[in-house]
Amino acid sequence: VGQQFTTKAPTKQADVVFVVDTSVPQLLTDFTHQLTQELRRELKAFDMADVNVAVIGFERHQRYPSHFTHGGKLDIHGKIGARDDSAAPKCDLHLKTGFERIDDVIEQWVNTTENLMDDLGLSADARAFQEAMAYPFRAKATKIIFAVRSDPLTHSKNPSKTLTATYANSQVKKRGIQLHLLSPVADFAISGKDVRGAVAKDIVGFSSRTVIQVSDAKKRANPGQTSWRKSVKYTDDLGIELVQDADGFVFILQNYQGAPVKARKQFVGAVATAVADHAARLETHLECECEVMYGLHPEEKCTVSEVKMLKQVQRLHKG
Repeated sequence: VGQQFTTKAPTKQADVVFVVDTSVPQLLTDFTHQLTQELRRELKAFDMADVNVAVIGFERHQRYPSHFTHGGKLDIHGKIGARDDSAAPKCDLHLKTGFERIDDVIEQWVNTTENLMDDLGLSADARAFQEAMAYPFRAKATKIIFAVRSDPLTHSKNPSKTLTATYANSQVKKRGIQLHLLSPVADFAISGKDVRGAVAKDIVGFSSRTVIQVSDAKKRANPGQTSWRKSVKYTDDLGIELVQDADGFVFILQNYQGAPVKARKQFVGAVATAVADHAARLETHLECECEVMYGLHPEEKCTVSEVKMLKQVQRLHKG
């Protein structure tokens, strides 16, 4: 405890935390389940075979986030089953008295309260993300948080929401955590001279640098089209802004949900390829210290000192 040291990622380790909206079971049992398997394979191809995967679930009116386990451990292997929330405590404030005027007043109060909780970072999704940030990432591991949402993270007239989210994002970057998002992307389109033949529904996602398409699932080096980035059009929201600011990927939910089963597997494969390639190329230098957490156990806390995006990293095998 108290020991200070420097380290660099990537090494042979990776810690991945999924924060999943479980109100749509498909996002957990299909997308997240398949992605955990594909991502393990892709990371292994970049010599990151020691991979820990944690899954945290949330729903809007659930009082607590869910931590999924496998054999009593937080490291997920194998099938991820649907969440059983039959006995989960609720925090749904919506009440009905049968008196229309009273119910209208209650409804207005509930909506105001829920909006305030959302703006102050007390909503279910925000609390789940806070628990992801509290995950005991290993110092030498590549650190990834992947948010899976069924609805966009929208802006608010209350500046508290933006300030809270911006602070959280600053901590993501300060600690060297790579942030990615699957979410609806409003009014998504791609057009221009450089993208002739490209169809919006075949686009998997984008970062501030490049655009990922379904065919990138088969690529083994430099996935994505950097020349297409300026041709991507969409309506911005708070979630997209935060992920782009953190140099992560935004993946397009409606293109996943609207695809046939075989194409969904290719979609997930392209996501895994993009995330693993990004993890392998993002060289992060860290200053770390071993601290006592909650007076019970030691934990390595790290701060980024330097970040480099490498041009290309050689894969060991096809994954």
